[in-house]
Amino acid sequence: MSMKSRSRFLSVFTMPLVLLPAITFAESYFPPGEGNWETTSAESANLDPENIKGALEYAKSKSTSSLLIIHNGRIVSENYWQVSGEGGQPSPRYERMHRGDTAEGHPIEDVASVQKSIISFLAGTAIGEGGLSLDESVTTYLGVGWSKAAEAQEKTVLIRHLMSMTTGLGNKLQYQVPAGTRWRYNTVAYSRMVPVLEKVFDASINDITSARVAKPIGMANTSWMERPWARGSETANSVGLATTARDLGRFGILILSGGEWNGRPLLKKPDYLAESLSSSQIHNKAYGLLWWLNGKESSRSGAGDELRIGAMIPSAPDDMVGAYGALGRKVYIVPGMGLVVVRLGDGPGSAFNNAFWSLLLGKEH
Repeated sequence: MSMKSRSRFLSVFTMPLVLLPAITFAESYFPPGEGNWETTSAESANLDPENIKGALEYAKSKSTSSLLIIHNGRIVSENYWQVSGEGGQPSPRYERMHRGDTAEGHPIEDVASVQKSIISFLAGTAIGEGGLSLDESVTTYLGVGWSKAAEAQEKTVLIRHLMSMTTGLGNKLQYQVPAGTRWRYNTVAYSRMVPVLEKVFDASINDITSARVAKPIGMANTSWMERPWARGSETANSVGLATTARDLGRFGILILSGGEWNGRPLLKKPDYLAESLSSSQIHNKAYGLLWWLNGKESSRSGAGDELRIGAMIPSAPDDMVGAYGALGRKVYIVPGMGLVVVRLGDGPGSAFNNAFWSLLLGKEH
């Protein structure tokens, strides 16, 4: 992969937000599917250019391939770098997750669990069209035997449990505790949402994503791709969502606009979006329906055994929500600031989130 580092510090418009009162819709901006994407200044985004510079330098030093900052739909800063990890080379994991480049030379990456939030939105479209219910048993859609739990136990697992990480199942889909009684991050259980949606829409996940999200908002370089390295694995999804920073930026704008794109609602039940971006259960209030939520009094991750007191990312705004994936793939969305920030690349280390937001907002860390 050969990419040149480039930076643009590219007034203000507002959108109706899911989590805030609606603002003047007539002033909103949505980037066109083709042609130039409008830019704006750091000052218009209420950001200090020097803080942005510091955040960019830090991101570059942490194996970032793409860093995109958007304010109310317009690009504030867009950067691409050659990924170099330890020894000057990207990790083998990054190399297998880098799925190509756009015509402009920007990386297309398998964004790991960022896909979950795309699936959450697609579930919202299915709910709006009447084909899916959060409170219906997964067995209704997939039939008996989709897990390794006994039939009676399996039937108690609802779509809501898949999307809130409260299935009560282990990594091999075996029964562990009653559904709804424990939060445990379980990608294997979540991945059943793909065949559920394919059953509901009678189409492939690629076609579903294209028709209901990607094409309507101009995600031109987004598709589901087979993962050769995951063949035969009991714990990894066989397909991954491959996309770009710009495409994920568009998705973030869609979320900021309450599920509408340039006046066109993509959700027939827009209240679903607010629900998906709210605490989905009592066991981990920092998790919605396949979304991470900042600003909660405590959070869990991974197996969920450890309860951490305080916000997930203390230096970031409390109203921030996010789609997060392995190797530090991030779509940060801050409704109160009108910000979407996308980060792709190799693993940046566990301190990245807090350090990046401290630098971007000019806070001590």
